[in-house]
Formats: sequence, structure tokens, C-alpha cells
Amino acid sequence: MQSVPDAIAFDEQVDLAFVKELAEKYKVCFEGNIPLTTTLLFGSPKESVEDVKKRIEVGGKRGYILSPGCDLPYDTPFYNLEAVGKFAATGEEPSDTAGFLSLEDALLRAEESGEVFEDVTIGPGKVFIEIVTLDSEGCAPCQYMCEAVKNVASHYGDRLTWRESLIKSAAGIKRTKALGVSTLPTMLINNEVVYDNIIPTAEDLIKQIDKRLNG
Repeated sequence: MQSVPDAIAFDEQVDLAFVKELAEKYKVCFEGNIPLTTTLLFGSPKESVEDVKKRIEVGGKRGYILSPGCDLPYDTPFYNLEAVGKFAATGEEPSDTAGFLSLEDALLRAEESGEVFEDVTIGPGKVFIEIVTLDSEGCAPCQYMCEAVKNVASHYGDRLTWRESLIKSAAGIKRTKALGVSTLPTMLINNEVVYDNIIPTAEDLIKQIDKRLNG
């Protein structure tokens, strides 16, 4: 708050009650943080409005600007945005059958269609790094975390493999739930969460990789 802003915006990883307390202390507006994928992309209008109700209840109606946590995924259904907008403006709630897809349906369809991220077998003397992101092409912290791995990958050759698992698909959300990941971006080394929304230095990342190779 030392930069004396008029308002602050924050993503879905940040606790709304904490931001409200901080914003009221420094007398600034605060904006956020509807989940982009689990709510707006794959949720139904009913699910989206239920989420928004909770945020309005916490954020209040003074100094709080309701908005998505970051950039909207490209395929975000218009009916979810319309439902959220109507509720915020008039209190109108969608019917139980509004929309065409819920998060539960999306995960089920991903499973039925085989749309899943495969597990990677980690052999002796090998390291597998998985970075769970919103999308490194549009999310700066996600890009920085991927770059951190790219910068050290050549040091290990074929001993290191890595992939980016985007949660912009039902398969990505299913994978995220299976891994127990709760914040983005998250880096796992050999299926263990090592960096949770923290970008490692090259030195620290090498130390973590070497520890698993030597172990």
C-alpha cells in the first residue's frame, strides 16, 4: 500500500476477507476474485451465482468491485457471465437448469471421453517436473515458473522431463484435483508440490532437482 493506490485488484488465490481487511485499513477500493475455470468456465449459471453470493457477502457493498480473478478463459460461456451480471445488478437468480454444463458434468465428460493428463513414470535417476498453470501464454507468474524450468533443463539433458498442465480444460481441472493443487501456478517435482505460487531461483531449483536425483 506504500504506492498509495486508489484500488487494488487480486486473483482467485487470495483470501477475500484478508484483502477487505487490508483495503479498509488503508482506505482503498478492492476488486476480485471470481474463479476463472472452476466457476466461470466449467460451472453452470447456478453455480456461478452461488459463488458470487459468497463473495458479495464477504466483500460487502461499499468499496468492493466484483470481478473475475484474472483474464477470462477464451471459451467462458456467455450465459455464466450474464447470470453473474444480472444477479449483481438486480438480485435475479438463474433457474436450476440454466446453462448447459456444470463442473461436475465437465469432469464426468472428461473422464468418459478419455480427456485426461496421463501419469508419468519416473525411473531411477530421472526427474519429472509438472507445472500446473492457468496458461503461461497469458498469465505472467505462470510464464515465469515455466521459464525457471526451461533455464535449467539443458543442465540435466534427458534426466529431466517436464510439462505444463493447464487448468483451462476439464482434463486439467481433473488433474489438478488429483494432485491436490490449490493455488496457481504450482510446481511439482516427482509428483510432490515444491513451489506453491512461488517462482524459484535457478540456484534453488537446481538444489531441489539434485536432491531428488541423488536421493
